Amino acid sequence: MLHSHFSNSILHLELDGGDRFNPLSLQLARELKASLNVTGIEGVLLTAKGRAFCAGGNLRDYQNMQSPDQGLAVNREIAEILEFIDNLSIPTACYVQGLALGGGVELISCFQFIGASPQSLFGLWQRRQGLSFGWGGGERLARRVSKPLLSQWVLTADTLNAYQAKEMGLVDQITLRRKGSEVCKSWIEKVREFGFSEAHTILQSGVVNNRAINELWMKPRHQKALKSF
Repeated sequence: MLHSHFSNSILHLELDGGDRFNPLSLQLARELKASLNVTGIEGVLLTAKGRAFCAGGNLRDYQNMQSPDQGLAVNREIAEILEFIDNLSIPTACYVQGLALGGGVELISCFQFIGASPQSLFGLWQRRQGLSFGWGGGERLARRVSKPLLSQWVLTADTLNAYQAKEMGLVDQITLRRKGSEVCKSWIEKVREFGFSEAHTILQSGVVNNRAINELWMKPRHQKALKSF
């Protein structure tokens, strides 16, 4: 189940997977995408209900599948949905209040800002089952975490606490749960203030790439900023 509500043009989505581990099923992933296919959204915040943020895929679903192809097809669709979230042209943030394991780590890797509670834990538990990233999370994590640190994490499959995850670069800010949503929304509003699409262009082009300034120079937001001085 997925709960949603709007606040100041920010869409707040809350995972409620039906048990304390909040597994991400294909149905829940489809609900996520459907919730984002509406107009008027200027930012997205994802949180979760319960003790766990997301402990990976719904194992009950996989256990009921009759062939490997069924599982691979589900993984492909979930991966496409997460890629859709990753490519959104609006600021996105999530707040991890508990466990983010396996596919849960792949899910948060879609978001530009990751907040976490001091008690949160992060683990690549698919590695403990002899599996690789199933939902495209490896490439997204590589944008956040240096190659040597990510390699060690993949090899050891260690479970990281919030402070280790922040030191690695996976988590952006650690804050108490009661302030988690507020911190994430403040980040979204700050990013919106200076124009997300422009920042997105800069990041896609490379921070020191001249192509970015060529695309942005004297565009409406640039002209408006010049007139404000």
